Amino acid sequence: MATATVDTLEKQKVVWLRVHAFATQTFIAIYFSVANAMLVHYFDSSQLPLAYLASGVVGFLLGALYKQLIGKIPRGRVFGGTLIVIGILAILLTISGIIAGAGGESEGTSVQKAVAFGVFIFASPFITLVGLESGGLSLSLLDLRQTKRLQARINMGATVASIIGCFLMAGLVPKVFSNTLYMNFIALAGIVGAVASLVVIQRKFELKEAKKAPASSSKNSPDKGTFMKQKYTAFLGITAFVSMVAFYMADFLYLSSIPHQEWLKEPSQKAQFIAIAFGVIKTGELILGYLSGSILSRFGLRVGLLLLPVGLLIFMLSSSVVGFYGGITETLPTLTYIGEDPFSLFFALVLLVKFTERTVRKSIDDPAFRTLYQPLPAAKRLTVQSIVEGRFKQGAIMLSGLLLLALGHILPKDETNHILPYYLAAVGIPILIGHFLLARQLYGLYRNKLTSYLRKGGGWRMIQDALFGFDILRDHAKAQHKSEFRTISLRVMEAIQPGSGVKELPHLLAGKKKDQDLGLQLLAHTYESGPEIREPLTKMVETSKSKVHQVKAKAFLNKYQNYDEVDPNRDSVFRLSLQEKESLLRHWYQTPDPPRPEVVLRLLKDPDRRVRSGAVRLAGKYPDGMYKYPLLELLENPEFASVAATALGKFGGDILQDLEALFYRKNDHRFKLKILRIYRHIKEAKASEIIFDYLSYPDREIQMEALKSLNYLQYTASGDRLVQVRQRIEERVEYLVWLSAKEYGLQNGVGADDLREGLHQEGEVNREIILMLLGLHYGHSKLALIRRNLQDQNQLTNRIFALELIENLLEDEDKVRLMPLFESKRPVHQIRYFKNRYPQAKRDYVANLKDIIIHTQANTGLWIKAHAVQLLGPLVQELPHEIATCLYHPHPLVSQTAAEVIARDFPEDWPRMLSKLPKEKARYLFELVDEDSDPDQLIYHKVELMMKVPLFRDVPPFRLLDLADAFSVRRFAPHEELHFSRMKDREVVCIVLDGALEAYRKDDAYFWFSKHQVFIQDIIPDSPTVKLASRRGATVLIVDREHFFDLAIHQSPLIEALLEGIHATSEKEYEMENILSLIRKK
Repeated sequence: MATATVDTLEKQKVVWLRVHAFATQTFIAIYFSVANAMLVHYFDSSQLPLAYLASGVVGFLLGALYKQLIGKIPRGRVFGGTLIVIGILAILLTISGIIAGAGGESEGTSVQKAVAFGVFIFASPFITLVGLESGGLSLSLLDLRQTKRLQARINMGATVASIIGCFLMAGLVPKVFSNTLYMNFIALAGIVGAVASLVVIQRKFELKEAKKAPASSSKNSPDKGTFMKQKYTAFLGITAFVSMVAFYMADFLYLSSIPHQEWLKEPSQKAQFIAIAFGVIKTGELILGYLSGSILSRFGLRVGLLLLPVGLLIFMLSSSVVGFYGGITETLPTLTYIGEDPFSLFFALVLLVKFTERTVRKSIDDPAFRTLYQPLPAAKRLTVQSIVEGRFKQGAIMLSGLLLLALGHILPKDETNHILPYYLAAVGIPILIGHFLLARQLYGLYRNKLTSYLRKGGGWRMIQDALFGFDILRDHAKAQHKSEFRTISLRVMEAIQPGSGVKELPHLLAGKKKDQDLGLQLLAHTYESGPEIREPLTKMVETSKSKVHQVKAKAFLNKYQNYDEVDPNRDSVFRLSLQEKESLLRHWYQTPDPPRPEVVLRLLKDPDRRVRSGAVRLAGKYPDGMYKYPLLELLENPEFASVAATALGKFGGDILQDLEALFYRKNDHRFKLKILRIYRHIKEAKASEIIFDYLSYPDREIQMEALKSLNYLQYTASGDRLVQVRQRIEERVEYLVWLSAKEYGLQNGVGADDLREGLHQEGEVNREIILMLLGLHYGHSKLALIRRNLQDQNQLTNRIFALELIENLLEDEDKVRLMPLFESKRPVHQIRYFKNRYPQAKRDYVANLKDIIIHTQANTGLWIKAHAVQLLGPLVQELPHEIATCLYHPHPLVSQTAAEVIARDFPEDWPRMLSKLPKEKARYLFELVDEDSDPDQLIYHKVELMMKVPLFRDVPPFRLLDLADAFSVRRFAPHEELHFSRMKDREVVCIVLDGALEAYRKDDAYFWFSKHQVFIQDIIPDSPTVKLASRRGATVLIVDREHFFDLAIHQSPLIEALLEGIHATSEKEYEMENILSLIRKK
């Protein structure tokens, strides 16, 4: 799938998944209401538990059959077959019921009762199958990240469909249909719509097939005995068990109360009422689900766990008291139904029990309970959850059925043989008391477990977020991680740092054909040739079915044999051939003897890129003082900056003084960033102290890089350093409140949505900085875990767990000051809470824009400053000094934007302002904003162009500034060609903004790159590109490849986005096994 269509395809997928969910849930809402109405009409209370048990057995069998089929038959057929089977069963049951006369006003014959029983026992299995089908369809169309981000939107369609279906049924029955079962034909229209939408989805999109799960060993299988011996996991299971019993007690109480209502005699009346009740419950779920995040964030996990048992206990106790002392027919005059008959007070309380049980459980109790799994080790978390959700909850269903069946025969009944429901309420009270006590005890155990892990600091596997892009690449490249980005990560790593993927070569060469292709390509760039590489090559020669692989492997083995015969003591390297130079490097990589420094110094200046990179790595392997300055010089060369930085880090403390002097001697902040990245490879206390001092450097990026490096090195502050950390946290909190005030003040501003989003993103960055600063005090692995959970905005469970960690970790002083920053991110809440510490004056729209422009803190975001300049210009009559002073700003984004706004909106002031600037800067800005110049060459507009590309849609614009500065906009005329042989540097990266490009190889075969796709020249060495051409014209962003990676590789959000985009095109355009079908000849 090409990157050009990622955004469009994603929107189309969401639309069709919502249509599909709407159709299936329309069926469920109507069929479920009909089934419940039929059951309570034809059966007395003592028989209802039999229906529960039968429904559970049918659901278990159908679910097991579905799981068997999903791994053996293509998913599309299983999804379609499931819906068709559901439709056929529903039609048969409905027609049988109509023929038998069920669903009308009759009391019920044995045949009618049998049909009603059959309709009901399939209701819950249908819900289960539809859930499996819909969930499987989402997973087949979306990847994990998309699912977490978009599933809530898809579910919204399902909830709305349920509400509409319920109220539609309530309006049509009994006014339109004389028989309740006729409503199932409308429900079946939902199944028809679901099948039709599934057909469209399969034609428009490709469904991903399920991967075969590895067989689980007995060693890793759940052990119930061990599970129950551990107090925490035992309480998890028992609490879930009792909670599920309480669920069935509440549901049984609700259904048992319906037959006692005089105004609900006929099936149609019962169906109408159940539909309305179900619709109200679904509406409550929708509203409470929207508020659940705020409730759990504000009141915590304790309230989340206790709210359900307490709420149910209050209403069930009240209903029991009213039933015993007031009867079940005592009316409540203030509440009336759709007719003249009033509710009984008892029934009103029962409805509150049902409403509380369904809404609070789904919206608050479920996410709160899922949070309890988080303190468990990751390896055991899923196992424990499967035991709780599978064994304990399924056991509770069976026990509930047997318990209710026994109660149906024991509890007193009325003259119609229906249980007196207030006795059920009385029986439910001790169960709910037990649920409350267990939940409270479980929360105490959770807090103890959380505190214990935090105190030890090693209870979790050491978690260090991938703060740096190269770490992300290296992580994706590992064989054991099985990342979808593994191939492209290795290629990018080799493009940036030749030889950096050498550890993965044995896995690649011993892997499948695709891995072997990549391994053989990368082997040409490495000088290691030990037994771990020779052995898989030998095996490849002997056993590979690919003749190409055999020939290449044999060639490498012959070379290694020749390399072994090279004399490393030759006096001169001037007259050595390329092969002989590589022979020397390969020899020194395989022997413990250090090379002669004079030879390495010569090779560090070799014109061949591979030899030079190999020499740099060799200099890092054998650090020598003679290599320091040549390596420091290479830091300024984007082609070797990354590999040189890694090599310099191997020098340890010997290089610190030179690095510090170079840091202050160079003015380019990007070069300073490279030096900072070397410090983090030097794991010495002195290096950490130097990095800490850079937190005070007046450059935002330097401060951020220093803070990330300290986190990376697990640095902990103490004494005066800790006082400085606390002071910086306070400054960041004040700045965050100021950002909230500006964001809130711009909410009614015309065209300010993007600026408000920029302020919000700036606030998120500062929350991240505050957490990293806290890591300098409380420990980085703990704060990394908190950051990871807080960043997952679409997982309420993770966010609540993060707040619980903060609550348990921070000291009381920090807790009071900082918890509000993370409980709610709404600007109005931030302003209100900190109004006494950091009061914010109310300002109008223009004044807020001026405040943003002139804010003097070094940490003010450049993007929001430039954006405010763009918005302010057209709103004022005279040139404000806030814009005029931006011409002198050191960053080109701000000065360029100010120049554009002044030349455009204040042309009479433009010459005067130019005359005040230094001549060079005046000429530079004049040429940029001249009428004949291209405005898209300005950094601000290049960022806007990049933000339209799906590749960068999730990357905040301030992270694109350096990359945008490096890119240039190139417009290809029709049939124009760009020959790389005529360029000084042949390797480029292009992002197609409009039109299409053809990338030609030497044999005149070419790849087609359409809108928003990424072209990386020579990312595969075997496929060199000689020229780019466009038949109908194209607009592209173009940049030197080494410069591109040098900028992108050190920003983790950016490199993640780039991996997704490059992977999307590389899977089609670059994979060697597909290359023949994708290359088209002239």
